[in-house]
Amino acid sequence: MTSPRIFLVASALAATFALAACGRNHHTYINVSHGNIVLQDDQVTIHADDAPDAIVTANGDLRIGGRTIAVDASQRRLLRTYYQDAERVGHQAIEVGKAGADMAGGTIGDVFSNLADGHPDRIDAAVKKRTDALLVHASRICDTLQSMQVTQEAIAAQLDAFRPYTRLKASDAQECRADIAKERSKLAKSDD
Repeated sequence: MTSPRIFLVASALAATFALAACGRNHHTYINVSHGNIVLQDDQVTIHADDAPDAIVTANGDLRIGGRTIAVDASQRRLLRTYYQDAERVGHQAIEVGKAGADMAGGTIGDVFSNLADGHPDRIDAAVKKRTDALLVHASRICDTLQSMQVTQEAIAAQLDAFRPYTRLKASDAQECRADIAKERSKLAKSDD
């Protein structure tokens, strides 16, 4: 097994354990370089620099610094979409964790069975297939981050009070996709 494979297996195991820990606490953290967003207890908390936390509920309510902000029907729909996207990221992260666990456990099984059957040349192909499944799940997070960022900008355009809480940038989804493309490139290069 090549060293990039070992790194991917180790990364998948680490992600699995981290997600398992998050699952016990029912938290989803969306960490970006410019702040973070936390989904917990049916609400999304957005931490902003030099501003009190903003909370978006599943019903589309917005509270800033403990104060309820009046929203119209259009703004409420956008806030609900924002909440749903944050929730979707949490579910997708769990799927990545499951795919990582499958990759790690399956890879170990593939190594032993292919070695036992006298086919060590099949190990890389098996690992690639599992890695690709992991990357497919991870790419869904990138798509949801983009959707969430677009929704956040629409909310801020309609609701001045939300402007300090635009934590996601278009570059976050782009960087996410670039990371996945880099991993796919590594997989393709390992064919050589």
